[in-house]
Amino acid sequence: DVTVVIGPRCSGSCIAAAAVLAPRRILQISHSCTSPYLSNTANNTLFPFFFRTVPSDIGQSLSLAQIAAKYELHRIGVLATNDAYSATLADFFEANAHATGGNIVGSFRVGADTAVSPTELRGALRRLRRASATVVLLSMHPDNVKLAIREAIAINYVGTHMTFIGTDGTVTTPHDPELLQAMQGMVATGPSPGIGDVHKLFLAEWEERGPLDFPGHIHRPGACAAGPFQPQLYDAVLA
Repeated sequence: DVTVVIGPRCSGSCIAAAAVLAPRRILQISHSCTSPYLSNTANNTLFPFFFRTVPSDIGQSLSLAQIAAKYELHRIGVLATNDAYSATLADFFEANAHATGGNIVGSFRVGADTAVSPTELRGALRRLRRASATVVLLSMHPDNVKLAIREAIAINYVGTHMTFIGTDGTVTTPHDPELLQAMQGMVATGPSPGIGDVHKLFLAEWEERGPLDFPGHIHRPGACAAGPFQPQLYDAVLA
């Protein structure tokens, strides 16, 4: 019988999985579901068997607001997709930005869950440009970040006159030179890359096993660390 499930990766999926697992008293441990909703004490009856090895987005949203304040990025636009992770994180960021002296000049939630069209993104970006937002928080998953930046390029809403900041969901390495150029200067939060002796042993054993049996980021040329959320996944398995 199954007694514990590791995952899923996304907050929306975690919430859906909990509805199935909790009535069966099956433990759920996620390494990357960061929505505060999952650990809100008001909802503890909904997720009594849910645990995670990564902090909620309450801390991340504060860090992003502090980054904006530190670099005096005061005319802030917010663009998020309508999923449990992205929209909730954007809401917490806005509250923290207001508290740290930021001015939210425009805020948009687009799409249905993580599905969003280029037209929606372009329309929201146009409105943020008209509002003179000089920094735009992109709170969405990696593929949508790439799509949003392509739309920003199309309307010339990139360059030295504005900056993007991103959440841990934006962690991505685009191979398109045009995207790389547009993302120069972008600042984003990310999960801890892992520390300590146990983590070093984990990396050494993973690298030794080889890419065929144990594929992953560690086997990429020049890589010396695990990819995003992989140390947290290891911790979830250990737990």
